[in-house]
Amino acid sequence: MSLILTLIGRNLRVFWRDRLSLFFGLISPGVMFGMFVLFFRKVTAQLIAANINSNGYMQVTVDDVYPTCDAWMFASVTTLASFTGAIGMMTAFVDDRASGRFSDYLVAPIRRWRLGVAYVISTVIVSFVISGAMMMCVNLWAWARDTPIMSGTPLWQCLGAVLLSSLVFSSLNTVMMTLTPSVGSFNGYALVTGTSMGFLAFAFVPPVSLSDSVNNVIGSMPFAQSAALIREPAMSTALDPLLSKIPDGSARDSVHDMVMTALGSKLIVHGHTLTPTFITMVLITITVVLSAILIWRMSRVIR
Repeated sequence: MSLILTLIGRNLRVFWRDRLSLFFGLISPGVMFGMFVLFFRKVTAQLIAANINSNGYMQVTVDDVYPTCDAWMFASVTTLASFTGAIGMMTAFVDDRASGRFSDYLVAPIRRWRLGVAYVISTVIVSFVISGAMMMCVNLWAWARDTPIMSGTPLWQCLGAVLLSSLVFSSLNTVMMTLTPSVGSFNGYALVTGTSMGFLAFAFVPPVSLSDSVNNVIGSMPFAQSAALIREPAMSTALDPLLSKIPDGSARDSVHDMVMTALGSKLIVHGHTLTPTFITMVLITITVVLSAILIWRMSRVIR
């Protein structure tokens, strides 16, 4: 165990000393947040307000919907940050492999699977710190705009979802890095996945704007499922003031389900609603399977 902790500490030091990787790892969530504010915030709020008004439950304005839209926006950015943060940490892995540094480890009495575990845990730490810090910005933004702040159970649920997201994406990216033998292939992987992640997590385009067939495909992937776990507690807190204006309990539940489904917090795949418990079990299973694949791959990559 002490050997794995030593390797984890080494990987983290390599990451923090790489100023450029650290800069992009921290600035990427900020860039994504700027994109949401400039291009998606108002459009999404108008879309949700129109859906609520069209059902005749109540008449709301865009300003009424902004708190919920902001929660969706920050939850989406947090999900993307957990993925891009994991990719940023993989720089150390790729550099070790490309430079042949892996062979140096074989001199020491260390098993190959321990190297894989150390890389995954290091990646989880970086991913969780970056995405967790972004999630804390949700409360700062809400506090600045005098809107509901996450606390208590929703806050812990959101942190748990962020941790699980970091575990899944760290395992996935570490496995993929064993398949990218050069820095060039790593950069290509980072570019493609970093761009597509926004669509696969319903971050750039919410489900309400897509067809059922597309939503079924995306909703069955871990990217959208991870985002849904993070969005649910964040959006529920922000949506409470709006729902409190609806006196009818059944109408209140209908608006809640409609907004959650429209923004990808509640996933429906082929007519079946994916509950948070089901999604959690799926993501844990994926993490275990990817970890087993990683142990097998490390024995082939490190020679």
